Amino acid sequence: MNDVIDNVQLRNKGTEVEKAALEARRKQAERDAGAPEAAGMARAQIKDDHYKDIPPRFEETTEPLPATCGSMASAIATAYGSQGLGASEISDIGKLHSDIGNTQSDWHGNAAETFDEYYLKPFDTCVENQILVLNSLERAMLTYEKALEKRRADVIQIGDQTIEALESLGSSSGEASLAFTILGLTLTVVGTAVSGGSLAIPLAAAGASAIGATASAAGNISGATADSIVKQMYDLLDDLDKDVNLKATEIAERLGEGEEAAREQLDLDKSGKKPSLLPREPDGTESAITSGDPGKPDAGDNPHEGDFEPPEEDSDDDDEEEEEDE
Repeated sequence: MNDVIDNVQLRNKGTEVEKAALEARRKQAERDAGAPEAAGMARAQIKDDHYKDIPPRFEETTEPLPATCGSMASAIATAYGSQGLGASEISDIGKLHSDIGNTQSDWHGNAAETFDEYYLKPFDTCVENQILVLNSLERAMLTYEKALEKRRADVIQIGDQTIEALESLGSSSGEASLAFTILGLTLTVVGTAVSGGSLAIPLAAAGASAIGATASAAGNISGATADSIVKQMYDLLDDLDKDVNLKATEIAERLGEGEEAAREQLDLDKSGKKPSLLPREPDGTESAITSGDPGKPDAGDNPHEGDFEPPEEDSDDDDEEEEEDE
């Protein structure tokens, strides 16, 4: 697909179709009148607003904007890219495993071992799975963006074919087949799958299957009257909207499957198993990672003995007293 069809092109196409339909209807009235004297009267009966509903129907196709999905996908990609979860500083955290929780390290004891077991050891796996989840969101946005772009191309194709059919009324010209880009066709999942991770996230899979064809449409537009041709155009535009909405629903369903897998993993992470999505201690862990004092072994049954008290700051009054003493 080449350049994305913009809103101005869609609106202009609606105006072009309205103009072509009005002209075809008036020519038809002339032929039906049968006599030059009556033809003028017949044309006059066809008001300029006879097909006024056509431009608003094309206006409807300007929303949603594909670029909105593209912007969201770009923001998500940044979140898990080299400036986000994929940053080298993030990957360095897991390497702390060798420096914490053993008797040779500065911080050891129950709290340190718990921190090491449930936070540092699974850290890299958790990051990989979080990236998988974000990647599936990005691919969902990119795929829906592509669906909206292709929808716009099909709207233009339908408009062009309608104009051609209207201009061919009363002639023996052949019918041209419509070259749809999405209507009645499958839609490939867009975006690059990431490697690593252990969660089953459908839209993040390298071999994610295409979004299925959800409608079949006529291959051309033809008719004996301007009204019948315009009716076919409306039907095709409705089929197109239905097709894209069904594809969007399928994208959302696959995204929902990934969300369900992530939620199930979060529940497992709370149950006491080694985390795979969110580093955390199991619920009810006796040795909380907040126990103890970094740099020292845990303080037994009372790790918080001797509450921390910040040093007192010199008040302005104290400063004044010192000056007076001087």
